[in-house]
Amino acid sequence: MPIAVTGPATTFIWYSLDKIGSTLIMSGDYGIVAVSNDGGSTWSSNSNIIKTALNFDITTVPGTSKYWIVGRAAGAGNQILYSNNSGSTWTGINAGVSGDFQSISMINANTGYMSGTNNQIMKTTDGGATWFLKTGPSPGSYITIVFM
Repeated sequence: MPIAVTGPATTFIWYSLDKIGSTLIMSGDYGIVAVSNDGGSTWSSNSNIIKTALNFDITTVPGTSKYWIVGRAAGAGNQILYSNNSGSTWTGINAGVSGDFQSISMINANTGYMSGTNNQIMKTTDGGATWFLKTGPSPGSYITIVFM
């Protein structure tokens, strides 16, 4: 079933969806993020975060209003962004590695993981202020990382 989204995003490809309480958040093409505060009945989107980006994955941080997005931007490589205010504003970080990150999962407000190309898994233990490289068990790309 198609989802009707108001705002600048109406016909884009959506790659990721996460939920915190009754709030749902989606990310997709052209740096678009859409939010539903009523369990998916209605949706609204922000302006393009990064106009040339593909947002591969988005995650909420349990017990906070913080969101994380990973993806890539044409000509700029990997993109890692976070919002401390439920997606109203976004800040980019540099993890210090090349390759594209395709998945992110936060276990709690401090601990999280990103995965992607070049056999890379990154871990944070300080809420995303710093990320440490953890080489994966086999060469290749890690498309999805999930903790339950």
